[in-house]
Amino acid sequence: MTYRRIRLLCAAWALLFQLSVAAQVCDLRLANAYLGREFYFVLGNFRGNVGSEHTISEIVVFAPYGAEVRLTVPGEGYQHMPVQLQAGEAYIYSTGLGNIPDFVLRPTDQGRKIDRVIRIVATQPVAVWTFVGGPHQGGVERTVCQIYPTAVWGERYRYVLRYNNHTWKYDPPMTQILNPKGAVIIAREDGTKITIRLQGQGSGWIRINGRDEYVEFPRDRGKVYTATLNAGEGYGICVTGWVERKGKDIDLTGTEIIGSAPIAVVQYHSIMPVPYNRWTAGGATAEMFPPVGAWGKHYVVRSFRPRGDDFRVIAAEDSTYFEVRWYDEQTGQLRGQWSGFLRRAGDYQDYAVTGDQIDWISGYAVWEATRPILVVPFGGPSEWILVNVDEPYNTTFLWAIAPEQYVCEHYFYIRPGQGALTSREHLLHLLVAAEGDVEKIQSIRVNGEALWQQVPGILGQRVPGTGQWAIRLSNL
Repeated sequence: MTYRRIRLLCAAWALLFQLSVAAQVCDLRLANAYLGREFYFVLGNFRGNVGSEHTISEIVVFAPYGAEVRLTVPGEGYQHMPVQLQAGEAYIYSTGLGNIPDFVLRPTDQGRKIDRVIRIVATQPVAVWTFVGGPHQGGVERTVCQIYPTAVWGERYRYVLRYNNHTWKYDPPMTQILNPKGAVIIAREDGTKITIRLQGQGSGWIRINGRDEYVEFPRDRGKVYTATLNAGEGYGICVTGWVERKGKDIDLTGTEIIGSAPIAVVQYHSIMPVPYNRWTAGGATAEMFPPVGAWGKHYVVRSFRPRGDDFRVIAAEDSTYFEVRWYDEQTGQLRGQWSGFLRRAGDYQDYAVTGDQIDWISGYAVWEATRPILVVPFGGPSEWILVNVDEPYNTTFLWAIAPEQYVCEHYFYIRPGQGALTSREHLLHLLVAAEGDVEKIQSIRVNGEALWQQVPGILGQRVPGTGQWAIRLSNL
C-alpha cells in the first residue's frame, strides 16, 4: 500500500470524514486539490506481470456531494455505464470484481503514444484513487495512486523515481520488458507539444518514440525528445534495462518534462527497492507528482515506518541549499541532521540506506531550503527495517509531500474496503499549522466530534522548533 499524508483509504464503504482544521485558507493546488470534475490517468505496471491473471486493478471514485460519474477509455472505444452516487458514497471499478476490463499498461505500451488513457468525468467534484496489485509471496501487494484533476495540472515536471539493481539485462530488440519503470505524460488540450530533456546518472537502455536507445550520462545530458498530443492522449518513456555493470543502473531523476499546455505525469516502477541495493526489499509504486511550480521551501513530515524512511530531495532551481533536522517522537530530542547543495535545477541527493546500515530519517523531520525543492520519502519493506513482517504496510512505498504553504481547513476521507485489494490497517497523517496554539488542535473535528478526545495523546505530537503538529492516526 502506498500511504499519503492527508489522505485515507480504509476498510468500509461510504463513511465520510470531514476534518476541520484551524489553519490558513487553502490554496487549491497540490495534495489539497484532489477534488475535480475531470480526470485523465493510466494504470501503471505491477511487477512486470502486465496482462497476467494475477494482476488486479481498481479505480475508486468518491463523491462527497453526490454526482453522476462516467468512465471511458477513448483510445480503446470503451464506455462504462454511468454511475449515480449519493453524497458520501463511493464506487469501485474493479477487474477483481469483474465490472471493468483490464486497462493496466501492456509491454507494447512502453515508450510510445498510449491508447490506454482512462478518462473520468463527473457532474460534481469527486476524488479518484487507483490500485494495482495482486498476490505476492503469500500475501497481497498493491500500489495506490491519487489522481489529480485536470484543473490543477501544470506545464513543467521532473522525473523522480530512483534506479535499482532489479532491472534485467536488456538486449534489444525485446518485446517483453521485465520490471519496467518510467513515466506516462498525458495532455489536457489538443495540439500540446511535449518536450523531454534528459538528465540523470548511470547508463542503460530506454524506450522512447517507439524505439530503444542506449543512454549514458553525463554524455547525453540535455538530449531532447519531442511529441505532440491531443487531449486525453498519453506518451510514455520507459527505462528498459542495462547492458553492462558500470556502477549505477540508469537513473533519469531530474529529467525535465514540459508541455506547451497543462499536462499530467504518472510515474511508475514495477519493483522499486528500498534500499536500492537489496533484491529482497522491493515493491511496485505509482505516483502523480506535482508540477515544479507547486514545490516549496519548507516541509514537515513524520515518518511512517517505526525506524524511519529514506529520502530524495530535488532542486527546482540552480544554486539550492537544503537542510533537514529530525527529532525523536517521544522526547523531542534532535536525532540527526543533514544538509547539501544542489548546483543545477533537477539535481538531487539521496539520504539512503546502503549495505547493512540502518540509519533512517525517523520521527519528526523538518526540511528547509533556499529555493523550492521536492521532498520524496521512500519507505522500505518490513523485512528490511526489522519490524513485524506481517504488518499491513509491508511493501515499498513513496508519496509526494505537500509543502507548508498548501494547508487547508477542510478535507474529506473515505474508508473503502469492499474491493479485491483491501488492506487490513491504514494510516492517516495530519500536518496542522496551529502556530503553537493547543486550542487550534482541540478545534479539529471528525464528523463533528473533537479529535483529541477520540484519540488520546495527539496534543503532545508537536514538532520541535515549530508551531506545527504532525499527528499520526491509525484506523480512524
